[in-house]
Amino acid sequence: MAEVVESLTELRKTKALSPSDNRTLESTRKLLVREICEVMGETKSAVGEQIDKALKVRKRE
Repeated sequence: MAEVVESLTELRKTKALSPSDNRTLESTRKLLVREICEVMGETKSAVGEQIDKALKVRKRE
């Protein structure tokens, strides 16, 4: 799931995603957030911020 979110997020920065790709990105990201929330016991907003930070760090590498 994380790889799908990363790939589609990066792709979205260079070109417009198709409606299908947008739905895939949004639904996969929501599922990833829920899974991490369940395991870590954190809020959705906190997890969303962590994912955003991880994507930014990953982009720089």
